[in-house]
Amino acid sequence: MKIKVFETFAGIGAQAKALEILKNKIKDFDYKIVATSEWDSYANIAYNAIHNKTNKDNKIKYEDKINYLKNFTHSLNSKTPSSIERLEKNGPDFIGSLYDSFINSNNLGSITEITGEELINKSGHVDLLTYSFPCQDLSTGGFLHGGNKGTKKGSNTRSGLLWEIDRILTELDEMNEKPKYLLLENVSNMLSSKHLNDYLLWLNKLNSLGYSTQTFVIDSSEFGSAQRRKRVYALSVLNVTDEIFSDTLKNKKKNSISRDDVVESNERLENVSKSLHIQQQLKDVLRVNYNDKELFAEAEDALANRTPSRNKMYEHSPMLFTEYKKEKNKKDATLSRTVTTKQDRNPNAGIISILNKDGKPDKHFKNVDFNNKMYYKSSLFNYFSII
Repeated sequence: MKIKVFETFAGIGAQAKALEILKNKIKDFDYKIVATSEWDSYANIAYNAIHNKTNKDNKIKYEDKINYLKNFTHSLNSKTPSSIERLEKNGPDFIGSLYDSFINSNNLGSITEITGEELINKSGHVDLLTYSFPCQDLSTGGFLHGGNKGTKKGSNTRSGLLWEIDRILTELDEMNEKPKYLLLENVSNMLSSKHLNDYLLWLNKLNSLGYSTQTFVIDSSEFGSAQRRKRVYALSVLNVTDEIFSDTLKNKKKNSISRDDVVESNERLENVSKSLHIQQQLKDVLRVNYNDKELFAEAEDALANRTPSRNKMYEHSPMLFTEYKKEKNKKDATLSRTVTTKQDRNPNAGIISILNKDGKPDKHFKNVDFNNKMYYKSSLFNYFSII
């Protein structure tokens, strides 16, 4: 029997990828993504390329694709809506790819426009709802840019879209169609003193709908990932007994709850991670085999232009991978704090050096003018170097 999943705030499908890994690791475990919700056009196209077989049905007329896409609100920057006319400026191939992404993923569009009734009509009953809602108004980075309102209800922030899940669950409750399981993922700052009360309000709402919830703070590097990334995960289970799955806050005093009261021990998760043999090393993740012509061409394209600011960044940034040890006993590689397309700056999450054991550029880069190029692949392009 397959677990039927509704993947909200789907992005490029991180939850779908996690389920795919579990399916390959756990005997008799299976799932099906029965519906998604995402309005970012580029994310939708990427999701389709990663998880689905792209449609190639040329019988569908361009006008019909446009008319179908008009049923949804789209965005080209994940912040503001884009008109159909603006989407069309990207060309017919873009429109075709976007149309395919909606059809293949049963994308119901923006979370603000989905109703519980529509979900059931278009997907049937859902067993698991995932909701990795936007983090911009919770993260420390967002705070530095003025985004500090968090998930506060009625704040009209992107992180405040969490309460659209409240609305949909309430509608499903009226139809006796609530999912058995809910899974939340977001940044660890969600449990900071500034935002904890908003999260407690959310937990109380889930409890009123019959869900018991356990919250975990997980550093991915401690669970087999080659990346340091601390995140909050919350699993909610509907109508379950304490003997099977107890609610974390059930016996806590309501007027004195702290972050430590909310967070569960990771011991059980660590045991599961070990039993599934989910392990990665950085050298197995980064593609640095420059004997491969395609990988070399990719690496060459990703070399950063030499500028004073990048020289400074090179000296201060950790090396994600290098065969050259600048200091005695220094490891060849370190874990990345994050993988992003917006880190071509100082401080930087980490860079991929192209220096060999002699401290010189790898032989494959012999024709590169290093008076104008740096000795590393800019982390602006690091995501191209991940398998």
